[in-house]
Parts: sequence; structure tokens; C-alpha cells
Amino acid sequence: SSVVAVAALQLLARYALSRPSYRSAILDELSPDHPDPQLISSLVGIMENAGFSVDVYGPSQITVDLYRVLAMKRYQFVLFRVHSAFNDGKTWLFTSEAYSKEKLLTRYVAELLSDQIAPARSYVGGEMVLAIGPEFIRRSSQGNWMGAVIVLAGCSGTAGESLPEAFVERGVSVVIGWNGLVSANHADQASLSLVKLLFEEKMTVGAAVEETMLQVCLLYTSDAADE
Repeated sequence: SSVVAVAALQLLARYALSRPSYRSAILDELSPDHPDPQLISSLVGIMENAGFSVDVYGPSQITVDLYRVLAMKRYQFVLFRVHSAFNDGKTWLFTSEAYSKEKLLTRYVAELLSDQIAPARSYVGGEMVLAIGPEFIRRSSQGNWMGAVIVLAGCSGTAGESLPEAFVERGVSVVIGWNGLVSANHADQASLSLVKLLFEEKMTVGAAVEETMLQVCLLYTSDAADE
């Protein structure tokens, strides 16, 4: 799969240079299935060295309610290391909130009836969880993203562009993600390369995406040759 940037390209580097108080966040819902504390530590270190404060949300914190208020936290860069899936023309972001029919029909009945929330199951685990879709971003998320840059590191984040379009409507300037299935290791390597290029090399988003794909493709070509 390839990684694509959707919406207008911005010079992310100027955030670190002119506004050292800018904030970023990492949502790490994948850690129970694909733990990589070194990756998270490296990402945090790169962002902090660029002048950003970083909030890391672990699996227990990644709920429907977090997605609802995330835009209000005024992050300028958010990396979603979460499971996601493309179904019926829409991309759905997983939470770690366990699915139950009772919960859907009581607490989230309005969101269920308006196609904002659905049950989901990852390829790895057996437990069903709740997932939010583009309509949730449009209708139930609170606040405005105020030009933030978002990276959807899971599968099919930009497939069909349904989810990126919803984020852009709510004030996101750039959405970067995969347009198909991707392994966790492949996605993690790409995320690390992208963050280095944006925060250390101070590339534009477009240039960083192109260079990331070159680096990750070369890495996996080398790995295949070694095998």
C-alpha cells in the first residue's frame, strides 16, 4: 500500500521554529497486539526535541469519549496508532471500548442510528470493540482542529477519502494515511520516518511523505532480499 496526503500541504516545521509551546499527541491503541515501547519513546523524543509537548494515550484511554473531545485539546499534530478498517465506502477508527449490544442501545443509540458508531473486530484479536466513522467526526466531535496535521497510521485511513474529508470539514489541514492494508511493523517504520522528516529535517508534508515511501520501500526490499 502507499501512503497519501490529503488536503492542502503545510510547512509543519514553522510550528516548532516559531511556536515552541505547540502540542502533539499519540494515540496508541495497538500496543496490546503490537507493543513497541521503543517506537513510542523515539517518537516522543523527536517531537520534544522540536519544541512540542507530547501527550501519549494508551489503550485504556482510547474511547468514544476521547474521540469526541480530541479536537478541543488544541493539538497541532496527532498520530493515530490505532486499528482501522474500510467498509461500505467508509473508514472506521477503532476504540479500545468493548462492544456490547446493551451499550449501543442505551448510551450510544443516537450515534448508532445515524451511522456514527459500529461494532468492529481487528484481524489480530477476537474481542469486539466500538469504532467511530466519518459521520461521528462530522456530527459528534466537539471543537475545531484549527489546522492540525493528522497521521492515520492504521489500515485504509485514506481509502475512499471518507474519513479525511470529515476531518478536513472539522478544521484539519492535512490528513496522511495508508490507502489500503498495512502491517503494524511497516506502518510503524513509516510513522517513525515521517516524524523524523517533519520534525528533524523540517520538510514540507508533501516532501516528507514522498521521502518516507522511498525509505520504507527500500527497507522492505532489503529485508525481503535478506530472507
